Amino acid sequence: MSSQLHDQLDYLKSLAEDGNRMPVMNGGNLFWAGICFSVAAVIHYGIMLGIVPIPNPWFISLLWFVAVAVYAVLGGLKIAEGRRKYGANAMNRAISAAWSGVGMAIFALFLTLTAVGTQMKAMEVLTTLIAPMILLLYGIGWWVASIMSGQGWLRLVAFGCLIGAPVLGLLGHQAVQMLAYAVALTLFATIPGLILMRAEKG
Repeated sequence: MSSQLHDQLDYLKSLAEDGNRMPVMNGGNLFWAGICFSVAAVIHYGIMLGIVPIPNPWFISLLWFVAVAVYAVLGGLKIAEGRRKYGANAMNRAISAAWSGVGMAIFALFLTLTAVGTQMKAMEVLTTLIAPMILLLYGIGWWVASIMSGQGWLRLVAFGCLIGAPVLGLLGHQAVQMLAYAVALTLFATIPGLILMRAEKG
């Protein structure tokens, strides 16, 4: 029992030491997530206003699928670059695991809302929940990153996500929700991701 406790204390100590001397290497991943999905949100906003013509209703699903595909490539390359440069230290392994969980939760959320919306014939209502719920999950990811890295400013990003989520909820059923979502992604993914990327180089 004491041996297990000692191992856990050593692990926590290694996380703290890593946080002091190693950069958070998932900044590029979050940067590209913000870029890809905010662009898709702005295009979606234009479609809802009738500014961007679409050949058929499936184009919106294709738009988000393309955004996910582009993000997977660019974000994956950035993560691989960080691992080659800094290695998979304990802190970044923990942060990477947290963000992987966020990604899986987002995918499961989309499937769940799609299933419920189809069953209840209320897809339009439930799709308005996707953006707020994703922002909530981003908040959890940033909160874990803040604790693991010891960088307090990331908690402000987490709080921003948690405050922004209900604001997006209030904008449901309005085209402006997509525009607000794009702004939120810029503030809470692209900009902090860029700051972390710059810290990697510094």
